[in-house]
Amino acid sequence: MALTIVAVLVVVGVVLAQTVFAPPARVENVSLENVGESYILRWDGPNVPYSVLLIGEKGSVPTDFSSSIRNGREAWLPRGGGKITADSCLIVVPESRLNDLDSNAADSALADHGAGKICVDKATKS
Repeated sequence: MALTIVAVLVVVGVVLAQTVFAPPARVENVSLENVGESYILRWDGPNVPYSVLLIGEKGSVPTDFSSSIRNGREAWLPRGGGKITADSCLIVVPESRLNDLDSNAADSALADHGAGKICVDKATKS
């Protein structure tokens, strides 16, 4: 009986450590690749849902490109249609932290919210 109680306490402790005391999700190593008709946006981070926002000039309303996310940490974005321009930037943020995000904030403030940012002019060609 004592071993059962100890086992239950250990399981509860592990679950609490992984959920309550775990650090917030962070996006790292954001990259953008120009593959002709599309851009491929990739990033590293934990296995959580993400949002992808397209921002243009300062003060503009971000466009949500989250529906373009594939395989958890990758988004395919069409180059045509005029939404993505040479002045555009993309922000990737864990969905759980989206409401706290100011898309017009400085890069360091975005990083403080676990977000990653890359601008189209930094895209690599394949």
